[in-house]
Amino acid sequence: MHGQSAEAAKVSIWSGLYSIEQAEYGRQEYMDKCSNCHADNLVGMFPAPPLRGAGFVTRWNGKSVRDIYSRIRSTMPADEPGTLSRKETFAITAFLFQENGFPAGENELTGKPKELQQMMISLEK
Repeated sequence: MHGQSAEAAKVSIWSGLYSIEQAEYGRQEYMDKCSNCHADNLVGMFPAPPLRGAGFVTRWNGKSVRDIYSRIRSTMPADEPGTLSRKETFAITAFLFQENGFPAGENELTGKPKELQQMMISLEK
């Protein structure tokens, strides 16, 4: 990687950063731990914002997977912030990506903070 720019090291969400199985596990965790505030269909219920659709994607466009992962891990669920495990947080993140039309890949979403920082959420393929 010596001499390679940081921009070149970035990985697009469009390259399939999670597995279908992980997203399905995330769906179960979401229904159990998130749907009370964000609704079963992810449309949100005030004050919890929607987690699906143009508003969600626009909000996270240009940010890293680390940004959304950290937000979920440290602040959710709202009534018990910081209680989700790493596995649960990765799975819920994968589920949100699936629900917002980002493609699955062969491997589960995982990684260290520095690796997650290189995974970018983008509206453009």
